[in-house]
Amino acid sequence: MDAGNSNYTDYVRDKYNQYGGPKDPWHRYAQERIDHFTGQLVREAGLPENAYLLNAGSSGNDHGLTEFRQMHVDLAEATIQHLPEHIQGSVESIPLPDQTFDACVCVGSVLNYADGMKTIRELTRLLKPGGILVIEFEISNSAEYLFTKHGGADQAFVSTFLNYEEERINVYSRSAIFSLLDELGLRRERVVAFHVLSPWVYRLTGSINFAARFAALDPLVRWSWLSRRAGNLILRCRKS
Repeated sequence: MDAGNSNYTDYVRDKYNQYGGPKDPWHRYAQERIDHFTGQLVREAGLPENAYLLNAGSSGNDHGLTEFRQMHVDLAEATIQHLPEHIQGSVESIPLPDQTFDACVCVGSVLNYADGMKTIRELTRLLKPGGILVIEFEISNSAEYLFTKHGGADQAFVSTFLNYEEERINVYSRSAIFSLLDELGLRRERVVAFHVLSPWVYRLTGSINFAARFAALDPLVRWSWLSRRAGNLILRCRKS
C-alpha cells in the first residue's frame, strides 16, 4: 500500500470516519499547536469581514475561526456531514470554480495523507489573488528520519506513529514545498516550526511519551538552527 494507491485512500477515509482524536501526548500537543497557530495566522492576515474560507481536510474542525464562513472538504463524510457547507471528497480535486476563496486552510498533516504537491496546486487554483494559504505538514528533514534513506527526501512514503500504532504517511522536504510555493506565486509571510526538540529525543530513545515532554521547550528553541530538524511546519502564504 502506498499514498498513490486507491487502497490507501480508502484506508484514510475509513480511519478518519472512526477517528476519535489524538490519544498520545505527541499528537495531542500537535493538535493544540495547530489550532493555536491556524487561528493566529488567519486572523493576522487582514482578511475582509465577509471572507470565505476553504477548510481542506478539516475533519469538521473549524480551528475556532467561527467568525468566518467556511466550506469543509474531507474524505471522511462522518466528520463533516452535519456542517451547513461541506464536500465529501479528495483535497486533490475539489469541484469548485477558480478563485472562490479568500483563504484556504489545510492543516492537521492533511498534506501527508494526500499528494501534497497536487493538493497545494489545487488550493492555489481556488484562492483569489491576494488571498492566503495556511498549510501544515510533517517534513522529511525531521530528526525523526535522520540517517535514514528518507531523511531530507523531496517526497517519501514513511513509517511513523499515531496513537501508539504504526502509521504510513507522505513526508516532504522543506525545499520541495518552498520551491512549489515560489513556482505558484505564493509569497511566504510566516513560517513556524513545532516539535523542534522532540524528534531528536524520539530518534535517540524511541519513547513517544518521553520525547513528547520536550515539545514544551519549543518556544525557547524555535528560532534556533534546531528548527531545521523540526517535525512539523505551519506557514502562511499570500497569492500574488
